[in-house]
Amino acid sequence: MRLRQTKILLRKNLILIKRSYRATFIQLIVPFLFVFFLWILQFGIKANEKNSDALKVYDNPIPDQIGNIPRCIIGPDLDYCYTVAYTTNTPVGEFVINEIKRKQNIPDDEIRVFATSDDMDVFIDENHNSTTAAISFNLTSTNQLHYSVMYNKSTVYNEAKEILTQTYIQLPWIHAIEFELTKNITNNNNLKFNVDFIEYAHPELVIRDVIGDMGPVFFFAALMFNVVIQLGQIVREKELKLREGMKMMGLHDSVYWFTWTLTNIATNIVSACILTASGYIFQFDFFKRNEFPTFFFVFILFGISMVPFVFFLSTIIKRSEIATSIGFVIFLAGIVIQGFAPTAFQENFYAAVRVILSLLPFALLSKGIGDLSAASAGSQANGLKWSERFDNEFFSLQDVYSWFIFDFFFYFLIALYLDNVLKGLYGVAKGPFFFLQPSYWSSKPQKPKLESASKSKKRAKKGIELDEAEDEDVVTERENIINGNLSEHDSAVKITNLRKVYKKSTCCGKTKEFAAVKGTYLSIAQGQLFVLLGHNGAGKTTTFNMMTGLFGPSSGDATVFGHSIVTGMDEIRKTMGVCPQHDILWNELTGREHLEIFASFKGIPDTEIPKEVEERLKDVELTNVANLPTGKYSGGMRRRLSTAISLIGNPKIVFLDECTTGMDVCSRRQVWNLIERVKRGRIIILTTHSMEEADILGDKIGIMSKGKLVCVGTSLRLKSKFGAGYKLVALYDATVDDAATKIANFFEVQLSVKPSLMQVGSLEFNVPRSQLNNLMEFFDKVEAAKAVLPLTDIQIRMSTLEEVFLTIAGHDE
Repeated sequence: MRLRQTKILLRKNLILIKRSYRATFIQLIVPFLFVFFLWILQFGIKANEKNSDALKVYDNPIPDQIGNIPRCIIGPDLDYCYTVAYTTNTPVGEFVINEIKRKQNIPDDEIRVFATSDDMDVFIDENHNSTTAAISFNLTSTNQLHYSVMYNKSTVYNEAKEILTQTYIQLPWIHAIEFELTKNITNNNNLKFNVDFIEYAHPELVIRDVIGDMGPVFFFAALMFNVVIQLGQIVREKELKLREGMKMMGLHDSVYWFTWTLTNIATNIVSACILTASGYIFQFDFFKRNEFPTFFFVFILFGISMVPFVFFLSTIIKRSEIATSIGFVIFLAGIVIQGFAPTAFQENFYAAVRVILSLLPFALLSKGIGDLSAASAGSQANGLKWSERFDNEFFSLQDVYSWFIFDFFFYFLIALYLDNVLKGLYGVAKGPFFFLQPSYWSSKPQKPKLESASKSKKRAKKGIELDEAEDEDVVTERENIINGNLSEHDSAVKITNLRKVYKKSTCCGKTKEFAAVKGTYLSIAQGQLFVLLGHNGAGKTTTFNMMTGLFGPSSGDATVFGHSIVTGMDEIRKTMGVCPQHDILWNELTGREHLEIFASFKGIPDTEIPKEVEERLKDVELTNVANLPTGKYSGGMRRRLSTAISLIGNPKIVFLDECTTGMDVCSRRQVWNLIERVKRGRIIILTTHSMEEADILGDKIGIMSKGKLVCVGTSLRLKSKFGAGYKLVALYDATVDDAATKIANFFEVQLSVKPSLMQVGSLEFNVPRSQLNNLMEFFDKVEAAKAVLPLTDIQIRMSTLEEVFLTIAGHDE
């Protein structure tokens, strides 16, 4: 059974994905777009910093020749400047400066000599930026010549490029001085003296990696898009009662979650593959240098771990519009957490914080991408190999993988627990220790527990709300149930003191209670069609929903074939068909596909499903639109399809909540004929606003008012007991003078009634129930007076069920 349900639900999910092609296309293209935007960002960063030497790699530096001595430049606040200032205590120093002046064509007014080094220092200190270079020659007593070259190390830029003063000023002066000294020592006027300088080969000094900086955010956004959509889909199915409708038809919870797990994992894997392929297309080092499994498993495991995280969120979110907002809140929170997540995974950080972040898949994603980016960034990086995943960091890549897997099972267990314990919009919540009960783990049907007569009577009498004006048939119904006077056949469905109370918080912090159903007692026999009537708000739909397991009762109970709606709803649903008040349909699926899905839930063999589907379509005349999506059906067509769904699989009990609403006259009559045909051998519980429908179909009718069952019985008994009496229509010969007056006087004398409606050729009289016993005698008198009365015919009919309903419940409307 579970395997068949799994197949049909997977097929349903696949059809929804295929027919929601716009959303599917967006899901597929989003990973590519985010990687493309990341590539654009990287391109812009490289273009903006292309002149930065710190970002360049020098594999084979080119030698630079020492240039000429730079001349001084007169600044905006100076009237003069010096190319060189010097001091010397030996003629050699003056000779060197003069030779340099001659060869470099330096004017005399750009050279200044000082007597001592102290005088030169004072001048330079008092005249900032006026001197390009300063030389101090000093011949020691041991005949050693020392010279010092001084220059300004302030940063200077030319056309946005930094001028290195060491090579621009220092080296030219040293080169010139060394050349003159060497030539003087060697006495060689033909001396050639050239010096080149070259830096060591080195990689870039500053590594800028766009994936390390922005990759976690972009990759997270690319994969998070699926999460938002998946959360909305699951909450929407819960909000529209689609999931609860499938459960009513026999769907197992385990199958529901398993199929959504497979569907969402498959979707996330496809997104991860597109993300990886896009990385290779745009040639990021992150993808080229790291071994494929290292980053691919980060993406895959993140997507897998987010699937039960979505389930967990869906258990606490009730509305689909809120689900979308929550999804984006999670997205923003994930971005914030990624900002400090790598720091928290360091060895010297708080272990408790590290454990908490390890339970958040998006924090692990940031950690994994950060490690792989660090291993692949820069010209000297070789990336991370799969074999190195155990020891790449204190919190290794293997730890990231392990925590992803742990998070998957952690959130799955939490989601399953909360799904059973928390009370949602629909369904019945279980106790906090439901998993300790043997019935939860056993797949065998549980036998209904039978109470002793005394215990049942005692429990039934508890909390009875008595009413002095209560109808005797309702009292008899309750007493029979309490005292156990009904046979198993007559009490196939037995409702015992069923109550539903809604609580609402007021502005003052108090709780206000409203009882929608007030202690209903009712029995329905095998093979009986029971019609429940009541105006809007009377409690009939609430009763219907409790009987089908859509809501749980506040107190009381009901049994269907011995199974309690509180503890045995799973067993009841195996033999139950439901047409809810509001259609539970997927707009994207066709009518045929709906019937195939629910036929599978009911356990119909695969070989018999096509025949069953065709029969149900033929029953409600939807064969010609069977392959049309239900989103294009009219309201009446959708109701007919819901009716067909409720009858699929030959259920023993069928609940029809206003199943003919919105149908035209012909379709309504056809559905009535269908219900009449299929009610044999099964119980049908019907709610309707059509008194004609109740009168034609109902074997037993109950009317509710203000949450209480006020009367119960067959249509004939209700009419005779609560109807206004009979209506008599007297047809007369209008050509006779004063015919209407004569007939009216005769009725007034014999029955004490006056005409309620007078038309040419007919008079209408309302005969109260007090006069019913006199009708036989009255008709005898009519026969006797035919010779003198201008009567041509008398028609008689009872009060309609609508009149009975208005008499009993109409004043509450």
